[in-house]
Amino acid sequence: MVESKFTGVPPERMERLLTLTRRLTTRRDMAALLEDLLHGSTTLIPGADFVCVFLYRPECNALVPVGGTGFDLSALQEVQLKPGESITGKTFVARKPLLLPNPEAIRAAQSNLAPEHDQAVRQAIRRPDNPLRSSLAVPLATDDRLLGVLVIDNYDTDRDFTPVDLAVASSLADHAAVAVLNAEEYQEIRALSQQLQHTMTIQQRLLASMMSPQGNFEHLMHAVWTAIRRPYRLLDAQGDVKAMRGIIQDPVSLAISAGQDLLGELQIAGPLQGVERLTVEQALPLIALEFLKDTARQQERLRVQSEAFRRLWERDYAAVDALLTQYGMHAVRLAIGLIQDTTVDAVRGVIEHTNIPLMQREQDLLLMMPESTWQILQQSLPRETRMIIGSPADSLQDLPQELSGVLMLSASSRQLGYPPVTHATCLCDYPDISFMAGIPDAFRQRFHETVVAPFQEDPELLTTLKTWIFSERSPERTAAILHTHPNTIRYRLDKARRRWNRPLDDQAAILLRWAFLAGIRVHL
Repeated sequence: MVESKFTGVPPERMERLLTLTRRLTTRRDMAALLEDLLHGSTTLIPGADFVCVFLYRPECNALVPVGGTGFDLSALQEVQLKPGESITGKTFVARKPLLLPNPEAIRAAQSNLAPEHDQAVRQAIRRPDNPLRSSLAVPLATDDRLLGVLVIDNYDTDRDFTPVDLAVASSLADHAAVAVLNAEEYQEIRALSQQLQHTMTIQQRLLASMMSPQGNFEHLMHAVWTAIRRPYRLLDAQGDVKAMRGIIQDPVSLAISAGQDLLGELQIAGPLQGVERLTVEQALPLIALEFLKDTARQQERLRVQSEAFRRLWERDYAAVDALLTQYGMHAVRLAIGLIQDTTVDAVRGVIEHTNIPLMQREQDLLLMMPESTWQILQQSLPRETRMIIGSPADSLQDLPQELSGVLMLSASSRQLGYPPVTHATCLCDYPDISFMAGIPDAFRQRFHETVVAPFQEDPELLTTLKTWIFSERSPERTAAILHTHPNTIRYRLDKARRRWNRPLDDQAAILLRWAFLAGIRVHL
């Protein structure tokens, strides 16, 4: 049974109302829904010259016009009515239909309309004096959601709106509210589906960029750039640039990590929102994986590159020859060198594009390169870098002794303070070390133990003698190095003379010097 508020509605009008409300509740497209609602309002309510649908936007706490007829909607683009403002805002707050049958009631309801909004409405309806005769405003609401307001105005028709018109408008609004809710949910689902499809496309592109067997940060970051078109800079944990594009303004910095390990940082032009942020968030674990792959590749490359030194140490010349052929160095005069207290990362900028034998040996780095490459490396490194370079070898058979000599010189500089290693220390300038490196280890050790046997049980005396020999036999220099008094050094030297039962003359000093050099143990 039809409710009493529809008493007086002609059957034909009632039938059209029921037909329209049924159609409204089946709509899923917001544009089609608004078109039906606006057309139905002007058809079912005589005198409806102006119809506008306002929807509430929580992000700005305002009612904004989303559709209308009888006016220029574009003129209302900047209008945002606050709850309680004018006819629309009051209806929204009261959540009750409002019938304003005459201009006096309308002016009272519009008394708090912001001047800029009033001017925008006048411009939209193209009536500077705004001769509004009567007005209907009904909330668009469901049981638990207040969505907006339907406003219907009469400007030109010689007829004032009645309670029957208000009942028809309320019925339209009730069904339209359900339809709006359905349309919004449908749009959200559709947008989510599109976003999911877009996400899957992005994932496929990102994963495809990682299919290169050698791996490439540039490929991966190009896929990110294609999706979001933002300048970026990708840094590793040391701050070195792995990939970049464009000039970044207002950068957003995102850490790239695996567990507790910080692998790098992605700097990208911000702010990131929506699909852009989703794209970057999807890319971060793939970038982390690429960093881990890159680290694994570097470790494997180091293992392979260090194999030449192990084979050379074992004097496996056939294997060394095969490896050098692989490196493209078979017919090149090579020099073995060592950089003290450095890592591969310190020289990567010079050698990363050259496939050369190298080996991380504790805190030092061993390299085998042509003489010309050594010169480039020397020029590129800071002056305080301590570097030892062997002589270019004429044949493979010369390389093992050069390797031993370089290692012995480095060990001697640390253990004996001789020689001092500088930016360009050449093994050829220290023939005593080259000579000692050529003697088999067993013979060197036997000679060392025989000479220093009288002092072997007295570490303090042994240290004093070593320091004295390699400090030009100066008690003062020895005392400064050992942080004691010169007379203490003289006392210890006299003690050594008595224990050795021979004077510490030039001949004895030469013997001790060779013995201490012979005592340096060299290993790869």
